[in-house]
Amino acid sequence: MDTNSRLKPKKTIETFFSKNIEKIEKDTQSSNFPNTAKALFQNIRKLEQISKGSYSINDNFYSSKILQRVAIELYLVGHYIYVRTSKDKSDEVGEDYYKYYYCQEGFKRENYNAMTQDSITNVKGERGLARLIQNHPEFSFMKDADYIEINRKANLFDIKKIISALNNEYNNSDFSDLHNFMTKLTEIYNETSSYIHGGPIAESEFLELNMSEKKSEIKNVQDWCSSLTRHAKTNYLTFLGSTDYQEYLMPVKNILEK
Repeated sequence: MDTNSRLKPKKTIETFFSKNIEKIEKDTQSSNFPNTAKALFQNIRKLEQISKGSYSINDNFYSSKILQRVAIELYLVGHYIYVRTSKDKSDEVGEDYYKYYYCQEGFKRENYNAMTQDSITNVKGERGLARLIQNHPEFSFMKDADYIEINRKANLFDIKKIISALNNEYNNSDFSDLHNFMTKLTEIYNETSSYIHGGPIAESEFLELNMSEKKSEIKNVQDWCSSLTRHAKTNYLTFLGSTDYQEYLMPVKNILEK
């Protein structure tokens, strides 16, 4: 059985999720781990959009490869959140995602805009926290130690660090079955980088593959996107069952054993 087949939970996960969506949404809102539950549920929603998008571009090879890269990145972030909260039995990872990762993204945008402005004016200004406070005095309460701590916690959601954590820190007997496809995922993630960044390898593949080969690869991308979405749903139902609502565990177990 190939890696993609191993990755796929039974399609009836989709049916179960769809039929019980109102209860799942309600249980998400009332979870004892509210931030983690929200992050995992919204991760599924994003994956669903990517998966639907992959089926709407049946003849667009380049776009499909971009969607594949995005789907893998979304899945890896969600998978990391799932395994970390499964081990830690706390809401910390969800809190870090919405607090520290959110802040870091804002800081990065601000810093990039500042660098762009400096390149236009040919004036080198402050960087990092100093520039942030200069442009937004409301952050003047922050110290260097605060800025460093925000970046330290946010960097745990960096894809390279996630891959390392999943393959090392969390790769034990409890999670080994969930990681047996990680090598293939990271290979594809790496191979599709050129499509995201406008590189010449992507251009070469785009020009050299014939239409039949492109259609075959588009179908492969669609399968991957669907599989990742189903697997994320399986993880989430397992999370709900193991933290707050045990009634999810038996249906998921029965579905996977069919």
